[in-house]
Amino acid sequence: MMNIIKIPLIAIPSIILIVFVFFSLFINTIVKKSVESFGPKITQTPVNLQKVKISLLSGHSEIRGLVIGNPEGFHTDSALKFDTIVIDISPISIFSDKVIIRDILIDGPEITYETSVEGSNVGKIKKNIESFSSSSRSQTNESGELPTGQKETKQVQIDTFLLQNGKIRLSAKLLQGKTLDIPLTKVQLNDI
Repeated sequence: MMNIIKIPLIAIPSIILIVFVFFSLFINTIVKKSVESFGPKITQTPVNLQKVKISLLSGHSEIRGLVIGNPEGFHTDSALKFDTIVIDISPISIFSDKVIIRDILIDGPEITYETSVEGSNVGKIKKNIESFSSSSRSQTNESGELPTGQKETKQVQIDTFLLQNGKIRLSAKLLQGKTLDIPLTKVQLNDI
């Protein structure tokens, strides 16, 4: 009888540990492939990601070389580029009512705003995202509340947000991809 009880007590934690180790080893590849396959479906533009580095135990995540391309009909090489995005989160806080994000660093963002007679590249991407997410909005009832049985969103605390080394690139369709570059000032916000 004791042997029958010991087997599940040993097997369940062992299986959980194996799944955790397997997921930890392949999470970077899973995230990179997910961004590059689902990103284009959401934005209807090319999406490329150079490198992902995620540590589940420390809560440190780093994304390098994220590029969101332009919709058809625009001439600049991309709409958004990010050299580096770093997010440090308190892993234990994920299981509490308040998620604590220690740091968010966005280094080297490049936003290209290109206009044409039909609108802007950024506006077109926004419309594409809204049309993709319209199905998720249909889950709310007519009063705008979540249906019964669904949990409310968690609170989020951000200790430090830093945006640096960025620029905005302005262009028009007539310029055939040429841009006017304007540097972004450094932005740091604490205790959000």
